Amino acid sequence: MEPISKIQNEKLQLQRLAAQRQMYDEARRFKVYRMILTVPVAICWAILSTFLIGNGIITLIGGLIIVLIDIFTLSNIEKFIHEKAAKTQELFDCDVLQMDWNYDSIGNPPTPDDIVEFASRYDPKRYPNSPLDNWYSNKVDKLPIHLGRIVCQKSNLSWDAKLRRRYVKAITIYLGLLTFLIICGGFIFSQIQLSGYTFIIASLGPIFIFSIREIKNNLESAKSLDKLKEKMDILWHEAFIGKAQKEELVRASRNWQNDIYNHRKNSPVIPKQLYEKYRDPDETKMHRSSDALVEDALRHLKK
Repeated sequence: MEPISKIQNEKLQLQRLAAQRQMYDEARRFKVYRMILTVPVAICWAILSTFLIGNGIITLIGGLIIVLIDIFTLSNIEKFIHEKAAKTQELFDCDVLQMDWNYDSIGNPPTPDDIVEFASRYDPKRYPNSPLDNWYSNKVDKLPIHLGRIVCQKSNLSWDAKLRRRYVKAITIYLGLLTFLIICGGFIFSQIQLSGYTFIIASLGPIFIFSIREIKNNLESAKSLDKLKEKMDILWHEAFIGKAQKEELVRASRNWQNDIYNHRKNSPVIPKQLYEKYRDPDETKMHRSSDALVEDALRHLKK
């Protein structure tokens, strides 16, 4: 059996990581398109259509069209690319951590053509502080594969929940500020053009729909990850304190990998600006966490 540190740096695996990163970048790009459509475009339409066209019904119809474009077009494209990225990451994990692909739960893996196409568009200059090699800590090679696999899985998503809660906090602040401005505007317009302002507020629905969906989906994702981490802590305890058999750990690890894939697939992407702001320090913590887990495992194995 080849060690994890060697397999993860093979040309094929690095190509998969490049494709996966490019896929996530393109999914984030569509997230930005959706934010532009549902925030500045919706605001401009609400104001211009109210004061220039002067027809409240047309203002509301425009807001509805924005919502429909977001939900049924841009959102679906983002989701399609996002799921393909999650499958590409799963393909990397299955090879590097030496597990079988789960066709029943995941379906078919991405085609080699897809991986080559996306990898060819990847520009490493966009990630100067985050190279693709040594994705997992090389120290896991000190452990038997069934334990090294658990270390990699346990550290894999350790920083994701924190990032999502930061994102939710930012959206909540923005939404609260927008609500405050709308209330203040209501007082100003109450003596001037109440009916027109009412249509403006109603036509801002795309902003609230998009923001509330983002808050809900990211909070659910963070909570889901917390539950996954609890399950992994139990598996870690069973591996050493409970002295579970190797076969039990292999089965549990495969089941947990299914949960990891589902989390990746169902967790909405974070806009690139926020992702890049927090990714590097959090990924550094991830490797430190892996090293600490390896040392903890070695200490238990010596007993």
